[in-house]
Amino acid sequence: MRNVSTTRMNQHGTGNLVTAGAIATLAAVIGNVVVFYVAAFINGGPLTVPDPSGAGMMPAMVAAPIILTAVMIIGATLVFALIKRRSAQPVRLFLIVSLVVLVLSYLPFLLPIGLPVATAVAFGIMHIVAAAIAVPILILYG
Repeated sequence: MRNVSTTRMNQHGTGNLVTAGAIATLAAVIGNVVVFYVAAFINGGPLTVPDPSGAGMMPAMVAAPIILTAVMIIGATLVFALIKRRSAQPVRLFLIVSLVVLVLSYLPFLLPIGLPVATAVAFGIMHIVAAAIAVPILILYG
């Protein structure tokens, strides 16, 4: 009887999903920090973003990608948990949702906010890195 409830929990509950979400979050954050610093190295200096005060450009801080990546992967984990509870084909649906969200995440890059090319490319790569790391971890271990 115990095996039945364990199987049911892993199939439709949060079983290993909390652990998988934590690992996916940590791994995606590390991946994006690496991208941030490699991009700055290739750029020959810090990546820059528009200063909110309108006074030109300021160096991008690594804290922003860390926080945003963590928030987004935690959100993806919660979405996967919801999908697992309500869908007959949770992996397929999660892959579709993940791909749609990844594509939509590039829409802000189309806005004329004055983001330098090096920064825009680095941030764009970070989106792919986070998805490429987190989605398989969530699916395989969650």
